[in-house]
Amino acid sequence: MGKIPCAILGATGMVGSRFVHALHDHPWFSIEILAGSEGSTGSTLRKASVAARDLHLPNSILDAVMVPPDPDAIVEAGIGVVFSSMPADVAGPIETRLAQAGVAVFSNAGSHRYDPHVPILVPEINPTHMGLLGEAESVFGGGFIICNSNCTTSGVVMAMAPLVKWGIEEVNIASYQALSGAGLKGPAAIDMMGNVLPHISGEEGKVRVETLKILGSFKDRDVHPAPFDVHATCVRVPTAHGHLLVLQARIRDELDEQDLRRALHNFTGVPQQLGLPTAPGKPIIVRPEDDRPQPRLDLNAGGPGRAEGMAVTVGRLRVEGDRVRMVALVHNLMRGAAGGSVLNAELAHAYKYI
Repeated sequence: MGKIPCAILGATGMVGSRFVHALHDHPWFSIEILAGSEGSTGSTLRKASVAARDLHLPNSILDAVMVPPDPDAIVEAGIGVVFSSMPADVAGPIETRLAQAGVAVFSNAGSHRYDPHVPILVPEINPTHMGLLGEAESVFGGGFIICNSNCTTSGVVMAMAPLVKWGIEEVNIASYQALSGAGLKGPAAIDMMGNVLPHISGEEGKVRVETLKILGSFKDRDVHPAPFDVHATCVRVPTAHGHLLVLQARIRDELDEQDLRRALHNFTGVPQQLGLPTAPGKPIIVRPEDDRPQPRLDLNAGGPGRAEGMAVTVGRLRVEGDRVRMVALVHNLMRGAAGGSVLNAELAHAYKYI
Protein backbone atom coordinates (compact mmCIF):
# COMPACT_ATOMS: atom_id res chain seq x y z
CA MET A 1 0.00 0.00 0.00
CA GLY A 2 1.40 3.39 -1.01
CA LYS A 3 1.95 6.39 1.21
CA ILE A 4 -0.85 8.90 1.82
CA PRO A 5 -0.24 12.19 -0.05
CA CYS A 6 -0.32 15.23 2.21
CA ALA A 7 0.13 18.99 2.16
CA ILE A 8 1.74 21.25 4.75
CA LEU A 9 0.30 24.75 5.14
CA GLY A 10 2.53 27.38 6.71
CA ALA A 11 5.60 25.30 5.85
CA THR A 12 8.14 28.12 6.22
CA GLY A 13 7.50 28.92 9.89
CA MET A 14 8.91 27.50 13.11
CA VAL A 15 6.23 24.83 13.41
CA GLY A 16 5.80 24.36 9.66
CA SER A 17 9.46 23.48 9.24
CA ARG A 18 9.10 20.88 12.00
CA PHE A 19 6.17 19.39 10.12
CA VAL A 20 8.43 19.11 7.08
CA HIS A 21 11.16 17.47 9.16
CA ALA A 22 8.74 14.99 10.75
CA LEU A 23 7.05 14.04 7.47
CA HIS A 24 9.74 14.12 4.77
CA ASP A 25 10.71 10.49 5.45
CA HIS A 26 7.55 9.31 7.23
CA PRO A 27 6.59 5.66 6.63
CA TRP A 28 2.89 6.46 6.10
CA PHE A 29 2.71 10.00 4.65
CA SER A 30 4.27 11.63 1.60
CA ILE A 31 4.69 15.41 1.25
CA GLU A 32 3.25 16.52 -2.08
CA ILE A 33 2.52 20.21 -1.47
CA LEU A 34 4.32 22.86 0.59
CA ALA A 35 2.27 26.02 0.99
CA GLY A 36 3.27 29.31 2.51
CA SER A 37 2.37 32.97 2.60
CA GLU A 38 1.99 35.20 -0.44
CA GLY A 39 5.54 36.41 0.08
CA SER A 40 7.00 32.91 -0.16
CA THR A 41 4.97 31.71 -3.15
CA GLY A 42 7.22 30.78 -6.06
CA SER A 43 10.30 30.60 -3.87
CA THR A 44 11.99 27.40 -2.74
CA LEU A 45 11.70 26.25 0.86
CA ARG A 46 15.45 26.79 1.15
CA LYS A 47 15.13 30.47 0.30
CA ALA A 48 11.89 31.09 2.15
CA SER A 49 12.64 29.43 5.50
CA VAL A 50 15.60 29.94 7.79
CA ALA A 51 13.97 27.49 10.20
CA ALA A 52 13.90 24.75 7.55
CA ARG A 53 17.51 25.34 6.54
CA ASP A 54 18.60 24.79 10.13
CA LEU A 55 17.05 21.29 10.20
CA HIS A 56 19.42 19.71 7.63
CA LEU A 57 16.64 18.51 5.34
CA PRO A 58 17.45 16.76 2.04
CA ASN A 59 17.95 18.92 -1.05
CA SER A 60 14.86 17.43 -2.70
CA ILE A 61 12.74 18.98 0.07
CA LEU A 62 14.66 22.25 0.41
CA ASP A 63 14.39 22.84 -3.35
CA ALA A 64 10.61 22.28 -3.42
CA VAL A 65 8.72 25.33 -4.69
CA MET A 66 6.24 26.99 -2.35
CA VAL A 67 2.63 27.44 -3.50
CA PRO A 68 -0.26 29.44 -2.00
CA PRO A 69 -2.59 27.66 0.47
CA ASP A 70 -5.43 27.33 -2.04
CA PRO A 71 -8.01 24.77 -0.83
CA ASP A 72 -9.39 24.14 -4.32
CA ALA A 73 -5.92 23.42 -5.75
CA ILE A 74 -5.14 21.10 -2.84
CA VAL A 75 -8.33 19.10 -3.38
CA GLU A 76 -7.83 18.98 -7.16
CA ALA A 77 -4.32 17.57 -6.55
CA GLY A 78 -5.87 14.60 -4.78
CA ILE A 79 -4.57 15.50 -1.33
CA GLY A 80 -6.54 13.79 1.43
CA VAL A 81 -4.50 14.86 4.48
CA VAL A 82 -3.39 18.39 5.39
CA PHE A 83 -1.16 19.56 8.22
CA SER A 84 -1.76 23.21 9.11
CA SER A 85 0.48 25.59 11.00
CA MET A 86 -0.81 28.87 9.62
CA PRO A 87 -1.72 31.83 11.85
CA ALA A 88 -5.14 31.31 13.40
CA ASP A 89 -6.84 34.20 11.58
CA VAL A 90 -5.77 32.78 8.21
CA ALA A 91 -6.11 29.09 9.08
CA GLY A 92 -9.75 29.09 10.18
CA PRO A 93 -11.61 29.54 6.87
CA ILE A 94 -9.05 27.55 4.84
CA GLU A 95 -9.25 24.57 7.21
CA THR A 96 -13.06 24.73 7.13
CA ARG A 97 -13.14 24.69 3.33
CA LEU A 98 -10.75 21.74 3.20
CA ALA A 99 -12.81 19.74 5.71
CA GLN A 100 -15.98 20.54 3.76
CA ALA A 101 -14.26 19.10 0.67
CA GLY A 102 -13.61 15.81 2.48
CA VAL A 103 -10.02 16.45 3.60
CA ALA A 104 -8.66 15.32 6.99
CA VAL A 105 -7.07 18.41 8.56
CA PHE A 106 -4.57 18.14 11.41
CA SER A 107 -4.13 21.63 12.78
CA ASN A 108 -1.65 23.33 15.06
CA ALA A 109 -3.61 26.57 14.69
CA GLY A 110 -6.02 27.69 17.38
CA SER A 111 -8.90 28.53 15.05
CA HIS A 112 -11.04 25.47 15.76
CA ARG A 113 -9.83 24.22 19.15
CA TYR A 114 -12.97 25.32 20.93
CA ASP A 115 -15.44 24.15 18.29
CA PRO A 116 -17.76 21.56 19.89
CA HIS A 117 -17.23 19.06 17.04
CA VAL A 118 -13.41 19.36 16.95
CA PRO A 119 -11.27 17.36 19.41
CA ILE A 120 -8.12 18.75 20.97
CA LEU A 121 -6.26 15.48 20.85
CA VAL A 122 -3.36 14.17 22.92
CA PRO A 123 -3.44 10.50 21.89
CA GLU A 124 -2.07 9.04 25.12
CA ILE A 125 -4.72 10.87 27.13
CA ASN A 126 -8.02 11.29 25.29
CA PRO A 127 -8.27 9.02 22.21
CA THR A 128 -11.99 8.54 22.98
CA HIS A 129 -12.52 12.18 22.01
CA MET A 130 -12.15 11.07 18.39
CA GLY A 131 -15.80 10.15 18.82
CA LEU A 132 -16.47 13.81 18.01
CA LEU A 133 -15.52 13.06 14.40
CA GLY A 134 -18.94 11.46 13.92
CA GLU A 135 -20.45 14.88 14.62
CA ALA A 136 -17.84 16.56 12.43
CA GLU A 137 -18.91 14.49 9.43
CA SER A 138 -22.39 15.98 9.59
CA VAL A 139 -21.00 19.49 10.16
CA PHE A 140 -18.34 19.45 7.45
CA GLY A 141 -19.85 16.95 5.03
CA GLY A 142 -17.14 14.33 4.82
CA GLY A 143 -13.88 15.68 6.20
CA PHE A 144 -12.84 16.66 9.70
CA ILE A 145 -10.44 18.75 11.75
CA ILE A 146 -8.35 17.46 14.64
CA CYS A 147 -6.39 20.04 16.64
CA ASN A 148 -3.39 19.53 18.84
CA SER A 149 -3.24 21.64 21.97
CA ASN A 150 -1.41 24.84 22.70
CA CYS A 151 2.26 24.03 23.31
CA THR A 152 2.12 24.77 27.04
CA THR A 153 -1.07 22.80 27.54
CA SER A 154 0.52 19.68 26.04
CA GLY A 155 3.04 19.53 28.88
CA VAL A 156 0.47 20.32 31.56
CA VAL A 157 -1.98 17.58 30.56
CA MET A 158 0.72 14.94 30.12
CA ALA A 159 2.01 15.56 33.64
CA MET A 160 -1.50 15.76 35.15
CA ALA A 161 -3.15 12.81 33.37
CA PRO A 162 -1.65 10.15 35.68
CA LEU A 163 -3.11 12.03 38.68
CA VAL A 164 -6.72 12.00 37.51
CA LYS A 165 -7.46 8.74 39.33
CA TRP A 166 -6.67 10.45 42.67
CA GLY A 167 -9.24 13.17 42.01
CA ILE A 168 -7.72 16.47 40.88
CA GLU A 169 -9.48 19.42 42.48
CA GLU A 170 -7.25 22.31 41.41
CA VAL A 171 -4.15 22.89 39.27
CA ASN A 172 -1.81 25.89 39.51
CA ILE A 173 0.71 26.46 36.74
CA ALA A 174 3.65 28.80 36.25
CA SER A 175 5.13 28.43 32.77
CA TYR A 176 8.53 29.70 31.62
CA GLN A 177 8.19 29.67 27.85
CA ALA A 178 10.91 29.65 25.19
CA LEU A 179 11.28 32.26 22.48
CA SER A 180 10.37 29.85 19.68
CA GLY A 181 6.91 29.54 21.18
CA ALA A 182 6.22 33.06 19.93
CA GLY A 183 7.10 32.13 16.34
CA LEU A 184 9.22 34.07 13.90
CA LYS A 185 7.43 37.30 14.77
CA GLY A 186 8.06 36.93 18.50
CA PRO A 187 10.63 38.86 20.54
CA ALA A 188 14.18 38.71 19.19
CA ALA A 189 16.74 36.81 21.24
CA ILE A 190 18.99 39.88 21.44
CA ASP A 191 16.12 41.88 22.97
CA MET A 192 15.40 39.17 25.52
CA MET A 193 18.94 38.74 26.85
CA GLY A 194 18.86 39.36 30.58
CA ASN A 195 15.12 39.88 30.51
CA VAL A 196 11.79 38.13 31.19
CA LEU A 197 8.40 39.17 29.83
CA PRO A 198 5.81 38.64 32.59
CA HIS A 199 2.79 38.27 30.30
CA ILE A 200 1.97 36.32 27.11
CA SER A 201 -1.22 37.60 25.53
CA GLY A 202 -4.07 35.08 25.61
CA GLU A 203 -1.91 32.21 26.83
CA GLU A 204 -3.31 31.76 30.31
CA GLY A 205 -6.90 31.47 29.12
CA LYS A 206 -5.90 28.94 26.45
CA VAL A 207 -4.13 26.75 28.99
CA ARG A 208 -7.15 26.73 31.29
CA VAL A 209 -9.82 25.94 28.67
CA GLU A 210 -7.73 23.38 26.78
CA THR A 211 -6.60 21.52 29.90
CA LEU A 212 -10.20 21.07 31.01
CA LYS A 213 -11.33 19.95 27.54
CA ILE A 214 -8.50 17.44 27.07
CA LEU A 215 -8.86 15.93 30.55
CA GLY A 216 -12.64 15.94 30.24
CA SER A 217 -14.82 12.91 29.53
CA PHE A 218 -16.54 11.90 26.28
CA LYS A 219 -20.18 11.04 26.95
CA ASP A 220 -23.37 11.30 24.91
CA ARG A 221 -21.42 12.33 21.79
CA ASP A 222 -19.93 15.34 23.55
CA VAL A 223 -16.86 16.30 25.62
CA HIS A 224 -17.64 17.34 29.18
CA PRO A 225 -14.84 19.49 30.68
CA ALA A 226 -12.95 18.19 33.70
CA PRO A 227 -14.52 19.39 36.97
CA PHE A 228 -11.62 21.24 38.58
CA ASP A 229 -10.06 24.70 38.58
CA VAL A 230 -6.97 25.66 36.56
CA HIS A 231 -4.93 28.81 37.24
CA ALA A 232 -1.97 29.74 35.03
CA THR A 233 0.71 32.41 34.93
CA CYS A 234 2.72 32.39 31.69
CA VAL A 235 5.96 34.29 31.08
CA ARG A 236 8.46 34.45 28.21
CA VAL A 237 12.11 33.68 29.02
CA PRO A 238 15.33 33.87 26.94
CA THR A 239 15.72 30.18 26.08
CA ALA A 240 15.47 28.99 22.47
CA HIS A 241 13.23 25.92 22.80
CA GLY A 242 11.42 24.12 25.61
CA HIS A 243 8.72 25.30 27.99
CA LEU A 244 9.42 24.70 31.69
CA LEU A 245 6.31 24.25 33.83
CA VAL A 246 6.05 24.50 37.61
CA LEU A 247 2.92 22.56 38.55
CA GLN A 248 0.95 22.20 41.76
CA ALA A 249 -2.17 20.05 41.98
CA ARG A 250 -4.59 19.74 44.87
CA ILE A 251 -5.96 16.22 45.01
CA ARG A 252 -8.86 14.54 46.79
CA ASP A 253 -7.45 11.11 47.65
CA GLU A 254 -4.30 10.29 49.56
CA LEU A 255 -1.08 9.30 47.78
CA ASP A 256 2.60 9.38 48.63
CA GLU A 257 5.67 10.27 46.60
CA GLN A 258 6.28 6.68 45.59
CA ASP A 259 2.72 6.39 44.27
CA LEU A 260 3.28 9.57 42.29
CA ARG A 261 6.64 8.51 40.89
CA ARG A 262 5.29 5.08 39.91
CA ALA A 263 2.18 6.53 38.22
CA LEU A 264 4.23 8.95 36.13
CA HIS A 265 6.89 6.38 35.22
CA ASN A 266 4.38 3.71 34.18
CA PHE A 267 2.06 6.00 32.24
CA THR A 268 1.47 4.95 28.62
CA GLY A 269 -1.41 5.05 26.18
CA VAL A 270 -2.79 3.87 22.87
CA PRO A 271 0.15 5.21 20.79
CA GLN A 272 2.58 3.02 22.75
CA GLN A 273 0.27 0.01 22.55
CA LEU A 274 -0.05 0.42 18.77
CA GLY A 275 3.61 1.27 18.24
CA LEU A 276 2.82 4.43 16.25
CA PRO A 277 5.90 5.76 14.42
CA THR A 278 6.18 9.08 16.29
CA ALA A 279 5.21 7.73 19.72
CA PRO A 280 7.95 7.67 22.37
CA GLY A 281 8.35 4.42 24.28
CA LYS A 282 7.58 6.36 27.45
CA PRO A 283 5.63 9.61 27.07
CA ILE A 284 6.77 10.74 30.54
CA ILE A 285 10.39 10.58 31.67
CA VAL A 286 10.89 10.89 35.44
CA ARG A 287 14.21 12.40 36.56
CA PRO A 288 15.40 11.83 40.15
CA GLU A 289 17.96 14.68 40.22
CA ASP A 290 17.16 17.91 42.03
CA ASP A 291 18.34 20.00 39.07
CA ARG A 292 16.27 18.37 36.32
CA PRO A 293 14.53 18.84 33.96
CA GLN A 294 16.48 21.46 32.02
CA PRO A 295 15.93 22.60 28.41
CA ARG A 296 19.62 22.13 27.64
CA LEU A 297 19.64 18.52 28.85
CA ASP A 298 16.10 17.20 28.43
CA LEU A 299 14.57 18.97 25.42
CA ASN A 300 14.81 15.98 23.09
CA ALA A 301 13.51 13.33 25.49
CA GLY A 302 11.72 10.49 23.77
CA GLY A 303 14.35 9.89 21.09
CA PRO A 304 16.55 9.14 19.38
CA GLY A 305 14.86 9.04 16.02
CA ARG A 306 11.34 10.04 15.06
CA ALA A 307 10.16 10.34 18.68
CA GLU A 308 12.86 12.84 19.64
CA GLY A 309 11.25 15.65 21.62
CA MET A 310 7.99 13.74 22.08
CA ALA A 311 8.36 12.83 25.77
CA VAL A 312 7.61 15.21 28.63
CA THR A 313 10.27 15.18 31.34
CA VAL A 314 9.24 15.66 34.98
CA GLY A 315 11.26 16.11 38.14
CA ARG A 316 11.32 17.64 41.62
CA LEU A 317 8.39 15.46 42.66
CA ARG A 318 6.92 16.36 46.04
CA VAL A 319 3.77 15.38 47.94
CA GLU A 320 2.79 17.60 50.87
CA GLY A 321 -0.60 16.73 52.31
CA ASP A 322 -3.16 17.13 49.54
CA ARG A 323 -0.68 19.01 47.32
CA VAL A 324 1.38 17.43 44.55
CA ARG A 325 4.24 19.51 43.15
CA MET A 326 6.53 18.92 40.20
CA VAL A 327 8.47 20.59 37.41
CA ALA A 328 7.89 19.51 33.80
CA LEU A 329 9.56 20.27 30.48
CA VAL A 330 7.90 19.99 27.07
CA HIS A 331 9.44 20.53 23.63
CA ASN A 332 7.14 23.26 22.39
CA LEU A 333 7.78 22.60 18.69
CA MET A 334 7.56 18.80 18.83
CA ARG A 335 5.20 17.33 21.47
CA GLY A 336 3.65 20.78 21.80
CA ALA A 337 3.15 21.40 18.08
CA ALA A 338 4.22 19.55 14.90
CA GLY A 339 5.10 16.22 16.49
CA GLY A 340 1.85 16.13 18.44
CA SER A 341 -0.15 16.79 15.27
CA VAL A 342 1.69 14.09 13.32
CA LEU A 343 0.98 11.65 16.16
CA ASN A 344 -2.70 12.61 15.91
CA ALA A 345 -2.64 11.75 12.22
CA GLU A 346 -0.99 8.42 12.95
CA LEU A 347 -3.72 7.57 15.43
CA ALA A 348 -6.40 8.58 12.92
CA HIS A 349 -4.74 6.31 10.35
CA ALA A 350 -4.56 3.42 12.84
CA TYR A 351 -8.26 3.90 13.61
CA LYS A 352 -9.14 3.92 9.88
CA TYR A 353 -10.32 7.53 9.77
CA ILE A 354 -7.83 8.17 6.95
